Amino acid sequence: MSPKVSVLISTYNRPQFLAEALASVVVQYFDDIEVIVRDDAGRPGEVEDVIRDVNDDRIVYRRNSSNVGVFATNAVLYNEARGQYLAHLDDDDAWRPEFLERMVAALDDNLDCGLAFAGSLTVDAHGTPLSERTRISNAKWGRVGLATGRHADGRRLAVVARAVPASHSAVVRAETLDRERLVNAKAGRAWDMYIAALSVRRTGWLWFDSQALSFYRWGHSDQMSGSSTRDETFEGLVWSLREFSNDPYFSAERSALLCQLVKQEAYWSAHKLLRERRPTEAARHLGRASRGLVTTAFG
Repeated sequence: MSPKVSVLISTYNRPQFLAEALASVVVQYFDDIEVIVRDDAGRPGEVEDVIRDVNDDRIVYRRNSSNVGVFATNAVLYNEARGQYLAHLDDDDAWRPEFLERMVAALDDNLDCGLAFAGSLTVDAHGTPLSERTRISNAKWGRVGLATGRHADGRRLAVVARAVPASHSAVVRAETLDRERLVNAKAGRAWDMYIAALSVRRTGWLWFDSQALSFYRWGHSDQMSGSSTRDETFEGLVWSLREFSNDPYFSAERSALLCQLVKQEAYWSAHKLLRERRPTEAARHLGRASRGLVTTAFG
């Protein structure tokens, strides 16, 4: 019999945080779950040791034969999940015990909502709350003032505001996800926005719980960083914005998406020029892009 919820965890060389993530999963009040942990060819033995210590027979361990990156790993996870609902958790984040219970109840009661998501508390490497960082994150991603309940503008929230933290604080309805589109997608490190957008693409509805029900770990030394990561983030975001700006379901968001596309392409190019120590060209590029933003928005 299939579980109600598939919990999906991709991991790579962060066993100390993975142990905390799994600990927060196995104590969930809602327990009709499977937990699939997929190791992206990290250091041998570490993930197995963590799973053995957690000792919960709902956990299934999988391992990539080679390192394929975060999006490819997650695409496999979403496609091998059996649950009615799918909940991803980054291996360095965690949930409050009531997270799944509240998200599942919201989706059960609102059949037109493609996903449910909750507020998130930013913490440091030791789990200490970072109130100012939480405030900045909520402001940046359009969650300030967002009320608990149903929202008809799910497409805008998913792809324009990018308000849905699908990496650690959302549960999506499997039947709305269009999982076959994950196979050849090129969303890269913008994968969580892509997942959220696919989940609300058809109905446009989502549910939000304003209470902070997850913990997002920020600023630790094991976070992925560096110029290659930034390039992958820009590349994946640009590809995703192009995809949805041409999608008829997102026609109401098209103008805003095109504005974002111009902006992200400009930032990506300027970032590469600055790395090449060409600041004058980078500045000119950003200036031209700013004029392009005005033309796109009002032309």
